[in-house]
Amino acid sequence: VEGFLHTRNRLAYNMRLFFWAALMQIGNCILTLLFQAMGLHAEDWLTSPRAFQWVYVVSGMWQQTGWGAVIFLAALTAIDQSQYEAAKVDGAGYFKQMLYITLPGILPQIILVTVLGMGNILNAGFDQVFNLYSPIVYQKADILDTYVYRLGMLNLQYSVSTAVGLFKSVISFILIASSFTLAKKFANYRIF
Repeated sequence: VEGFLHTRNRLAYNMRLFFWAALMQIGNCILTLLFQAMGLHAEDWLTSPRAFQWVYVVSGMWQQTGWGAVIFLAALTAIDQSQYEAAKVDGAGYFKQMLYITLPGILPQIILVTVLGMGNILNAGFDQVFNLYSPIVYQKADILDTYVYRLGMLNLQYSVSTAVGLFKSVISFILIASSFTLAKKFANYRIF
């Protein structure tokens, strides 16, 4: 079941990347036409080293928006509505309600997402970069995961690519353990 869910998530993720690739194809793509209509220079989005970083960041934000919305909307629905009603009666505005009710109510989810995100700092999104990059943009687009892929799969240097991958995993574990320790120490937050 877990393998099926992982495959389903990867398939949906790759479909979003193909959408972005179609959105920014060379020639008459939507963004090029939009920029030309505004009188701006239209960039060759997928083959320009300058534009690749922006494409990567925007597509990554688009990818994470749905997941973040589900997590934080679920946390918001768990907050007791009577707290907001009592705050309104006491004269608290929207900002005070957010500061004293909403943020403390979703703080455990913020800490959890931060702790788990620390382990993914070195995971820059192999699928995203691999689907969007080409030899033209290697200089700007190459990340540790694609470097390991090229070393192991294309250059057949299995020992070096394994060592680099293991090093990345050890650093990720250290980051997760230290962020969990800091969350426990400063916010009194424990996962287990």
